[in-house]
Amino acid sequence: MEWSGGGIGGTIFRRQDFDADEWQSLQSKLNRCRIWASTSKPLPEDMAEDVQKSGLNPDYSRLASADSDSRSRPSREDTRRTPSSRDRPAPPFGIENFSISGFAKRNQGVAEVPANEIESIVAVMQHGSRDRRLRATIATTNILPDSKANRRAAVAAGLLGVLVEILEDYSESNKRLSRLAVACLSNLSAEPSVKDAIANSGVIPHVTRHLVPMGSKEGRAASAHAAATLWSLCIDNSHIKRKTAATGNTLSTLMQLILSSDSAIRTQACGCVGELCVGDDSDLKDELFKLGAVPLFISSLNQSDHELQHLASVAVCNICANNPRNKGAARHFGAVEAFCTLIKESEKIDHVRDAAAGGLYNLVGKEDRVLVEESGVLELLARYPGPHYRLIQRRIMGQTSSVGPTTKRKEDEAG
Repeated sequence: MEWSGGGIGGTIFRRQDFDADEWQSLQSKLNRCRIWASTSKPLPEDMAEDVQKSGLNPDYSRLASADSDSRSRPSREDTRRTPSSRDRPAPPFGIENFSISGFAKRNQGVAEVPANEIESIVAVMQHGSRDRRLRATIATTNILPDSKANRRAAVAAGLLGVLVEILEDYSESNKRLSRLAVACLSNLSAEPSVKDAIANSGVIPHVTRHLVPMGSKEGRAASAHAAATLWSLCIDNSHIKRKTAATGNTLSTLMQLILSSDSAIRTQACGCVGELCVGDDSDLKDELFKLGAVPLFISSLNQSDHELQHLASVAVCNICANNPRNKGAARHFGAVEAFCTLIKESEKIDHVRDAAAGGLYNLVGKEDRVLVEESGVLELLARYPGPHYRLIQRRIMGQTSSVGPTTKRKEDEAG
């Protein structure tokens, strides 16, 4: 049995993401912004200077740039790097101030945004002044999570190339924009059609650089976004998993993040590692064994955070699937007892109970019959839909084996 996917929520920047002064300043500037897509009104004087300094084309009539037909989104067959955003022409006059307030309002209800507006706001991310690049990145981040159309329009507008360009510059002056870009990339990575392009863009090492266990509030948020990005990219993509696991000290850093006091960091890191363990990559599972992943996941089962309990259950289930050594280690560290306890404590929390039952199924054998029967988990599971009651009962009755060679794969993946 293995578990894959789920648990990744889109990032939306809200009031609590900013200090009071920052939020007031941001709101003031957002409120001054106006939509320029269909207007020929001149920019306010205090914004015109920024436009002039940035060298933007003063011909605002070309808002819908003709170069859009020349760009194509890489498919699974076309794994070339997305064309650099540096190759894209400068945005037309008016783009500096285009639609940011409109984008902020669209955060309510996640409406689909016209493609020409998305193209314009992506252009601000590349060519705008520093402050407007920050605000445009926040706006873009907010319209990506739950809209496939918005994500695809953003890809067509060259968003990936812009994000790669931002993330390649990790200078102190660019640090905040880089952190916001990680959040934006996290939301973009939910689009299956662009995952290969992201992986082949060379951005993964730049994302992993944000996996920092300690730091400021913004730094911790970036760590959670980076882990979420890697998690999302790895779902159903074994080649991306290998690339992610082989990047620097990614695995050991993710282990450190699971120990973080920040719940968002813990859950995203745990989810990422659990996803990496889906499949039969014995080398990866052996490396995680050496890093102490098995006892770390089991200790996480005892935390009060239900989402962490769920993801830790999934991680134990996956790291032990078809791996006798990890199964033996999990049993040694008390995983069977921990799962029985968690199933009872989370009876009314479906996703936690089911994940714990899946982990228990991967570990138990007939030697656990007395423990499992006396714990009462079989009677509990029998009251709920799903195969876990039947599967666990078969295991403890000795009708199937939980620990053995990989020929038992079909049994481990059942349910």
